[in-house]
Amino acid sequence: MVQFQNLFVMPLTILNTFWDAYSVTMVRILRTEQIWKAGILSTPEKDENLLKDAIFNIMDAIRRNVESKRLRYKDKVLPHVFVMNTYWYIYMRTKSTELGKLMGDQYMKKTYKIVAEESAYSYQKQAWGPLRMLTEKNSRELTKTDLLLWWYEGNGGVH
Repeated sequence: MVQFQNLFVMPLTILNTFWDAYSVTMVRILRTEQIWKAGILSTPEKDENLLKDAIFNIMDAIRRNVESKRLRYKDKVLPHVFVMNTYWYIYMRTKSTELGKLMGDQYMKKTYKIVAEESAYSYQKQAWGPLRMLTEKNSRELTKTDLLLWWYEGNGGVH
């Protein structure tokens, strides 16, 4: 399987390191930003909410980045492999960390694990479905032309 995880190692590593080492400093920065935007007399949010909102915004930006890269593939199979691998990596890398606890197990499963599993299923269906249908045709033998036609159609007629 193609490994795409290096694209997201740094952001996740940074987020995990951030949480462990810089959370107090980040809270001060976010609180200062909140006061500047809302004014001194505004009611400040709790420290945990400030961090949680910032982390969710970062993770949402990563998710949007993955989805935009997914749409760039011309091949029908590779987007499924890319999304499956990337989301599974994000889920596995964050599930037992402070970041995973902050975001919540249900959110992590719904946003990353389930989407990765759905992409794995779509990959199997897209890549192997036509070949399975061809092999199930017992009434005639498969010819080289049948296999080439299957491959050509499965790859969007490109190559």
